[in-house]
Amino acid sequence: MLQLCDVHTYYGESHVLQGVSMEVKKGGIVALLGRNGMGKTTTINTIIGFKQPASGSIIFKGRHIETLPAYEIARMGMALVPQGRRVFPSLTVKENLTIGWRHVSGSADSYNLDKIFDLFPLLKNRSKHLGNQLSGGEQQMLAIGRCLMTNPDFLLLDEPFEGLAPAVVKEISFKINELKNSGLSILLVEQNVRIACRLADFIYVMNKGKIIFGGNAAEPQVEENIKELIAL
Repeated sequence: MLQLCDVHTYYGESHVLQGVSMEVKKGGIVALLGRNGMGKTTTINTIIGFKQPASGSIIFKGRHIETLPAYEIARMGMALVPQGRRVFPSLTVKENLTIGWRHVSGSADSYNLDKIFDLFPLLKNRSKHLGNQLSGGEQQMLAIGRCLMTNPDFLLLDEPFEGLAPAVVKEISFKINELKNSGLSILLVEQNVRIACRLADFIYVMNKGKIIFGGNAAEPQVEENIKELIAL
């Protein structure tokens, strides 16, 4: 579904991504872990087209996208749930969801308002509330729902559990697993090693703009090994 090969990205003179290579298989969840400032969000921004790489290749569904603008990549079926949620505060829940709806012809399983409300019943109860009247957990559900309304094949999740209560983390984790089971491919950027290992099929660890580990999440002792790497 997605492959990065030797990707280098700069911000001015700062060499942020230093030869990043990784892949996400169709219908799977891959987690990208690491401390703050290690290049995780820059990786997301480079994939989605907010920042073009200086060199290297990014292949999405068999097509090179490293030179494409973000809107073209989105039209190909990629969607981003950004860090901090970024819902529209002055729009209602319903308006936030419908503003980006993209119809997929010939698909009986495409997302619409009713399907999002089935996935997140709390949003249905809050459908007339403004974005800034929601709790952090509700805003995160809304941000995910808004992306799903574009009917993507591939979902980028940047720190989706940040600042959420444990009960909400558990609920959203369950929903993300549901999305995976429906066939959606997901790249999850996260700092919580335990959550990532529970959700993901494959784990990458990033340090100072480089991938320093890649392995199956189900491998014995992988959680403890990753914690040691992140602590470096």
